[in-house]
Amino acid sequence: MSSLDLQRLRCFLAVVEEKNFGRAAQRLNITAAPLSRQIRRLENELGGDLFVRAYHDVELTSLGSSLLGPIRATVAAADAVWAAAEQLRTTGAPLRVGATPYAPSPLLDSFLEVLKQGNFPIENEVLIGPGSNELARQLKTGALDLALVHLPAAEGLDALQWTSYKLSIAVRSDDELAIRNSLTLSDLSGRRIIHPLARLLPKVWEEHKVQLRSAGVTNIDNSEVLGIAEIATHVWSRRLVSFVPDVPGSVLSRVFAAPQFTVIPVTGETLIMKTGILWSPSQAQRSPLLQRALMALRDVDLQV
Repeated sequence: MSSLDLQRLRCFLAVVEEKNFGRAAQRLNITAAPLSRQIRRLENELGGDLFVRAYHDVELTSLGSSLLGPIRATVAAADAVWAAAEQLRTTGAPLRVGATPYAPSPLLDSFLEVLKQGNFPIENEVLIGPGSNELARQLKTGALDLALVHLPAAEGLDALQWTSYKLSIAVRSDDELAIRNSLTLSDLSGRRIIHPLARLLPKVWEEHKVQLRSAGVTNIDNSEVLGIAEIATHVWSRRLVSFVPDVPGSVLSRVFAAPQFTVIPVTGETLIMKTGILWSPSQAQRSPLLQRALMALRDVDLQV
């Protein structure tokens, strides 16, 4: 028998008390769609409808009425456990958190907002600076508890994939490619390319290199790790082509939104970046605080 998801039980109680999915969603700080999905999953687990859904309000079915008491007791018992854990946590160390600056800014903002809204104590400030490989190393040595990284995960660590995004192309606005509405990877054959994360993410780079070579793109400038300003400088002064996140609001995309540059989407086979949360499973077993943070991060219905 599978265990019940506590968050779904909380969603059930919110709908019961509000008698309306929209108001319940506002109370839970989510939108109506993920709330409805959580209720449907709970109904599938429990073997029947819990609500009679009307146009405005909802009412409990006989099954929902029968389970209301046990569900309330279960949530109350879980809250008591978390309260006890919180009391113990106050004598322990706060979370040590890191994040790669190369993740899209909206994703980084969402990550930090979850920690802020959950009132999770963080040691000093979030470490933003190292790439994903260095953050993984610090998780393995116990210097960090939790990190936002690019995936795949390093061996020996657990990961929660949060989202993925495509890479677009950035060129000077007077480049011959700038007049195109879209490009394929094969259109870059013969051009010198910058992949901003090639040296920082060897596993990802190996996958992307296979794709690029199959498209006839072999002239890659990845001899050094470049910051955002250096990437823009190379594209402008050397007329190179750079990959940039196809994510509105990302720092690199904002830099190349300047009039002297043009960003062009890639159609067909594209290069994909995956981002998520990384942690040590052994550390999670020892830390109720880290377990709570992971639960909060899992519940995020993230879109970038």
